[in-house]
Amino acid sequence: MELSLQPKKFINSEHIGNFATVSYTVLDRDEKPHKRTAKVHYMEEGVGEPLILVHSLGQSMYTWRNVFYELSKYYRVIAFDLMGHGYSDKPDDFDYTIDAQTEIIKGLCDAIDVRSAHFIGFSMGYAFVANMLAKYPQYVGRVIIEAPGSIVPEMPFAVRAIDNSFFGRLFSMFISVKTVRKVLEDCFFDLTFIKDEVVSEYFKTLASPQAKEAVWYSVRNFDDDEINSKLRQIQQEMMILWSSEDKWRGKETRDFFRAAVPNPVIKEIRNAGHLMHEEKMDKFLNAVMEYIPSDVLK
Repeated sequence: MELSLQPKKFINSEHIGNFATVSYTVLDRDEKPHKRTAKVHYMEEGVGEPLILVHSLGQSMYTWRNVFYELSKYYRVIAFDLMGHGYSDKPDDFDYTIDAQTEIIKGLCDAIDVRSAHFIGFSMGYAFVANMLAKYPQYVGRVIIEAPGSIVPEMPFAVRAIDNSFFGRLFSMFISVKTVRKVLEDCFFDLTFIKDEVVSEYFKTLASPQAKEAVWYSVRNFDDDEINSKLRQIQQEMMILWSSEDKWRGKETRDFFRAAVPNPVIKEIRNAGHLMHEEKMDKFLNAVMEYIPSDVLK
């Protein structure tokens, strides 16, 4: 695949893209459900079969900036900010569980008239995609889970600290530009990708106390045990994308997903760290094209 010589610039702003109104459920003190509504920030581009990009916790759709417009040449690409992330709402009463975020994804699909879509779930974002497939298989076409997994000991202290049951909330308030740079240094194999602009843009959507608290809630409520058990029951084939220099997804994690996914198509991208879709854009795009054929390519 030949990449565009002058790709469109991805602008990380609440004024770019659209907002969809979605509903979620909260329980009162008597365990009675009540409906609430919130705004989900999303961008879409292109025509053809829908392809929904799901980022990891602590990120925003900004992570897809290098591949968004290239993919839009072949699909109707939809990137969005998970609830509490990026420029989506951060409701005080949203519980940030995997199930709750999954309902937001379904709500977004309904709001923008997507009845079925292919999905790519990055890192911890794999859980939301897997849960969509388990709960709403009619909404899901082909699935790619990229560097799937949860928080592991190999991650920097700044990440692991947020998962601390006693002090995680406090640690989340100390997320800074320096924190973001440290995490990115762990995520890239080629450190020349870590530019001041990239660090600044990543931090921009994490700067507010509300965003930091949403990250803490999301990490605290990320219980992937049930999702991983569901993986074993899903018979649909999935592609698992690994990268050769990913410090966070070692042999134990890879062996688990190789065994948990009944019909895995496994592909490794060489000379890339955890953020392979940012670092090896062309190889990532080629892997997507091979696994999810586009009408444009037929």
